[in-house]
Amino acid sequence: MTASPLAPSQPVLWTALGYPFEAASMLAALAACVVVRVWIYLKARPGPVPAKALDVAVTLIALLFSAAWVALQRPAPFFALLSGCGFGALGSGVIALSLNWLQRVVPAAGGDERLRRAVAATPFDRSKARRRRARRTHLIHRGRKN
Repeated sequence: MTASPLAPSQPVLWTALGYPFEAASMLAALAACVVVRVWIYLKARPGPVPAKALDVAVTLIALLFSAAWVALQRPAPFFALLSGCGFGALGSGVIALSLNWLQRVVPAAGGDERLRRAVAATPFDRSKARRRRARRTHLIHRGRKN
């Protein structure tokens, strides 16, 4: 008895309105979009935000990024573990990085003020804004403006 080699797997393709697309990519994009919109809603909502609800949204987006990274890179188990830890530790910073990337790639993507305000509340962007303010203050005290 001989073992037959495994054939390389092909991605599952779906079709909508005559256009084929990879099912995993579409599901990942739609799930990430829903989770980020929930996160934005919870951050922009007046009054106290349930910490558990916000944590669930951030955890889901970190899980989606980890799964997409592993599917794309196909790393060894140890490096997949490190990647998952990294995305989990980055948390809501993933959303800020994604928004920055999208605004760089698609210039028209910078128009949603609620999204900008919500992302500005992440530790990632707050530190950047602090550095910008400190630089501006330093330049003003030296007699220059930006």
